[in-house]
Amino acid sequence: MLLTSMLTLALNIQPAKAELTTIIVPDDYATIQEAINNANEGDTVFVRKGTYYETVIVNKTISLVGENAYNTTIDGGGLATYIVSVTSNDAQVSGFRIVDGG
Repeated sequence: MLLTSMLTLALNIQPAKAELTTIIVPDDYATIQEAINNANEGDTVFVRKGTYYETVIVNKTISLVGENAYNTTIDGGGLATYIVSVTSNDAQVSGFRIVDGG
């Protein structure tokens, strides 16, 4: 134990820190859901302006941010009751226009 402590101090070994990432749709992933699926807790998914024809489940603590609520649209196509479903505590969703729920 003493040897391990001395080596840790001598080599200046530090625990790895996870860095928060901003994932950009559609630059990094084509769909919002794909970006959410690949995000880690605490990350931000930033969605560029445009219309995205999908339903979205936010199932982890992330920030889902649309570029601007006037021209960043999630369109459910009239097929789903819930276009955006947030199932995680402390997730944040902002900056979207949400249209055409079932």
